[in-house]
Amino acid sequence: MRSQNKKKGEAGTGTTGRKRDMFINLLCIPVRFLSRLKLRVSSHRTMKRELKKQLKELQTAYPNSHLFPDEGLDEAYIHYFHDGLFGSGKEYGMSVYDLDEIAWLNTLMGYQLPWKDALQLNRECWELNHEIAVLELGVKHKKLVKTAAKNRKLQLDFSRWATETPKAICYSFEGN
Repeated sequence: MRSQNKKKGEAGTGTTGRKRDMFINLLCIPVRFLSRLKLRVSSHRTMKRELKKQLKELQTAYPNSHLFPDEGLDEAYIHYFHDGLFGSGKEYGMSVYDLDEIAWLNTLMGYQLPWKDALQLNRECWELNHEIAVLELGVKHKKLVKTAAKNRKLQLDFSRWATETPKAICYSFEGN
């Protein structure tokens, strides 16, 4: 039940906009900041929706895989696998297992390798040494990876090679 005794300027029907404007003026918040904030929140929601969509596609394509649970995956992980399986890496016919091995090579190299080069390097490392899996490579295997790159005629930058064996796989590299 609404009160009929509202006076002009009081909170209620038709005055919420004015009250909000007064509140903003009291806090001295520039309007341009608020509009940018609204855009950020909106883009964040859009990104979260896209992330959920990508995760759903991965779960649908690999229903029995333990790699894509409903919760607990970070954004970089989802983007990496989605791009490798459905995005720019799709044309190279990669599997989920290839992607994990390539992510490990990227982690050791210190940057994201182009998909084609990464897949070739992954396969050549395995062909050179069947006794060690690619996911078991460490800092001490730099020579093996360099030989693999040389055999496949890949021009790679080894200056960012890890100084100690990483404890986890990195799925995202800023500013290659």
